[in-house]
Order: sequence, then C-alpha cells, then structure tokens
Amino acid sequence: MCIRDRHLYLMYDAASKLEIKDKAIDGMDYDGGTRFRLRFVIHLRNPTSTAIEVKTITYAVYVEDVYVGEGRKDSLTIPPGTTRHELEFVFDAASVPGLTPKILGKSVLGVEVKGKVTVPVKAFGLLEYTSLTLPYDQEESVNVRTLPEGW
Repeated sequence: MCIRDRHLYLMYDAASKLEIKDKAIDGMDYDGGTRFRLRFVIHLRNPTSTAIEVKTITYAVYVEDVYVGEGRKDSLTIPPGTTRHELEFVFDAASVPGLTPKILGKSVLGVEVKGKVTVPVKAFGLLEYTSLTLPYDQEESVNVRTLPEGW
C-alpha cells in the first residue's frame, strides 16, 4: 500500500468513527406575530484521539407534517469525546402554505427534524477525496413556550 493510499485509509477510518450519540428538539418559542424559534441539539461523539472535521450539519424542519424550511451549520471541528451542538431555526408560520390552520390554537406541536452530518475525507488534509454522511431524524411533540393568551 503506497503512502497516499495508507493516509486516505487512515483519514477514512477516523472519519467513519464519528457517531451521533444523541439528538433532541430542545424547545420552541413564540417570537411574536407569526414567527417561531426552534432549538435542536445534536451530540456528536468522536472516539478517536484526534479532532475530526465536519463539513456541514444540515437539517430540514417539519411542523405538523408541513415542511417549513431548512438550515445548515458549516465547518465544525469535533475534538475527542462528546460535544453538544445547538442549531436554531426561525420561521414565519404565515409564509408557509397550509401551516397556520394546523397550528392555530395549539400549544403542543408535532415537530420533525431530518438531516445529515457530512464528514470530508481529505488527502493530506487538503483536497477532499470523498465524504461520509451520517443521517438523522428526530420527531417529538413540542410545547410552544411564551404563547400569548388566546393564541
């Protein structure tokens, strides 16, 4: 095995050990008008002795089975051990077709967050050779905090 191939194997092996340890919808707040703020937490575990680069954490958000949007967090370095990463997503219910009638008058909403963590495998730490993807999906009933009376 040549040096380049051995290096790529080691990088691939390290990247493949990253795992999603836990994930949770941390809460949803009413932000005024028809705006809401959703918080999502993902714990990534790096069992190796060196840091692992994460290219992106992407996510798509569904409320009451209606797609409301997506977001991403780029360029993370995951040190050895388990790290907590908070993602925040703000949306305006009035701008999402069909959502307002489904949520009006409710203080508990069905929320689903689907996404993936993308880990690049780089040749000599410079050129991305390939990437690994860790998919995730979290669905919960969420209490909406700070709703005004009569919502």
